[in-house]
Amino acid sequence: MTGPEIRVRIHPVNTLTPEWLLIYMGLIAIVLEVALGVTAGFDLVVVGLALLVGGTVGLVFGNWQIGLIVSIVLAVFYVILGRKMLRSSIAISTQTTNVDRLIGKQVHVVKAITSRKAGQVEVEGELWRAQADKKIPVGAEVTISSVEGVTLKVVESDN
Repeated sequence: MTGPEIRVRIHPVNTLTPEWLLIYMGLIAIVLEVALGVTAGFDLVVVGLALLVGGTVGLVFGNWQIGLIVSIVLAVFYVILGRKMLRSSIAISTQTTNVDRLIGKQVHVVKAITSRKAGQVEVEGELWRAQADKKIPVGAEVTISSVEGVTLKVVESDN
């Protein structure tokens, strides 16, 4: 005697429904943001996530309109409230440092500088390593043209 025969029928998933289209659009937005090198300031990533969530909610409830409404609500919420907070948290501020204020200052050489060997200059009572493209003798007045690490790049001053 054998038991009852059980037949399992697997239905293929229709991946061209509006819910899946929301998910695909979300994935495209995220991939586009990555391809652009995050130049949109994460906007496409967040909108893409809103579309992904909306599409998923639509699949769970079996109603693409609910998924679309969820996507729209999340995207509008981000644009109105979240965008400013996100941008302020990832913003990079540039500030002039004390080293930057040295550029353009005229100083005196205290140890000779050659094109092959660094010398020293005195800046506000402190000795700094200095490099130049040509030989500059002790006592010469130079102008700081740039700062690279702890080394000042100098040029002879026009007197």
